[in-house]
Amino acid sequence: MMAAPAAKPDPYEVCPTYDSEHFHLRLVSPEDDAALSECYNDPALRRSLTCDHWDCTYHFGFENFDGWRDAYRERRYTRFSVVDKRREKVIGSAEIFGGDGGILRLEVIGEYETEEYLSELVKIADSFFDDFHVTRMMTKAVPEASGRVAALTKNGFVPYPARFEHYYAKRSPAYDPYVHCPVYWGKRFYLRLVSTDDAFDLLKCYSDPEARQFFNSDNCNSDFHWSALGEIRGYIGWWVDAYKSGGFIRYSVIDRLINQVIGTVEIFGGKNGGPRDDYGILRVDVRPEYETGESLGELLAVADQFFYDFNSEMFVTKAIPEAVERRQALARNGYLPTHLGDGAQREHYFVKRSPR
Repeated sequence: MMAAPAAKPDPYEVCPTYDSEHFHLRLVSPEDDAALSECYNDPALRRSLTCDHWDCTYHFGFENFDGWRDAYRERRYTRFSVVDKRREKVIGSAEIFGGDGGILRLEVIGEYETEEYLSELVKIADSFFDDFHVTRMMTKAVPEASGRVAALTKNGFVPYPARFEHYYAKRSPAYDPYVHCPVYWGKRFYLRLVSTDDAFDLLKCYSDPEARQFFNSDNCNSDFHWSALGEIRGYIGWWVDAYKSGGFIRYSVIDRLINQVIGTVEIFGGKNGGPRDDYGILRVDVRPEYETGESLGELLAVADQFFYDFNSEMFVTKAIPEAVERRQALARNGYLPTHLGDGAQREHYFVKRSPR
C-alpha cells in the first residue's frame, strides 16, 4: 500500500519559497528593505499597486517594510520579495492574502512589466491555491497594462465584476461552493451564508406585507410569508440543510452601515466544475426601504459574481409589473424580459446570459 502524501506545513509556521526560470520568491526580510525602497519609487511599479480593496490602503515610508513582516507574524497575509536569480537583485514583491476572496498582488519594476515575465510570476502564484488554502485569487490590471492583462488571461484569470473596476479572478481547480461557501462584498452590502442567528432581523423582511408582494415563490414549498420568529427560524434551518446537501445557496444580505440583515439573496444553479445548467434562479428578497434602484442595482451587480462561481448559462429572476424600481434596476444591469415554463406560461421574468 502506498503511503499517504505528507501534509504540507503551515505556511505561517514554515514560509514556502518558490523558484522558476528567472525568479526566486522568499519571505520579505529586513535585508531586502533598501532594494525594496528603491523598487517602490519606480513609477511603473507604483502604477501597479492594488490599494483599493476592502479597507486596505498603503502607507509606505519607503524605508522599511516592517508592516509586511508584522502581518505575516499575525497570520494576516504573506509578502514575498521577488528576486531576479540571474542578477541576484530584488525587483519587487508579491503578496497573497488568503481565504475565499484571496488578493494577489504582483508589483515589479518597469523592465519586468512584460507579458513574458509576468506570466512566469502568475504561474508561480498558482501554488498559492494549495499552499495557502486559497479558493479564489483576485488581482488588478488596468487596461493600459497590456502585458499584465495578457499574462493573466493566458493563465486562466477572467475579468471579474467586483466592488472595484479592472479586477481579474481565478478559482482553485478544486473549488466547490458547497464546501467553501463564497462570500461577496459590495459598497454597502455584504453577502454570506444565511444563519439561524439572522432570524430576528429577517422577520422584519418576511413579515412585512409591502415586501412580500415582490417575493418570488414559484416552484417553492412556501410563499415566504412568515409572522413568527420560530416559523422563520425553522425555515432558515431548511435553507442551511439545502446548502449542506448541495441544493442551493441562500445568502443573508447585511447592510454594513447599520450592521443588520435586511433580506436574502438565493442562487440556484450548477456547481462550478459540474455540468452547465441551462439557467439558474436568482431570488432577491429585501425590506421595503431597500426596494430602490440604488440598493437593488448594487445587489444585482454583486450577484453578477455568481456567474463565475456557479456554472449556469444564464440567470433568471422575477419582477412583477408593480416592482418598478426592480425592473429598472434589472434593465440597467443587462437583464431582458423573458417567459419560463412549458409553453412559456410563467410571466414577469427577466434573464441575463453568462459572460463566460
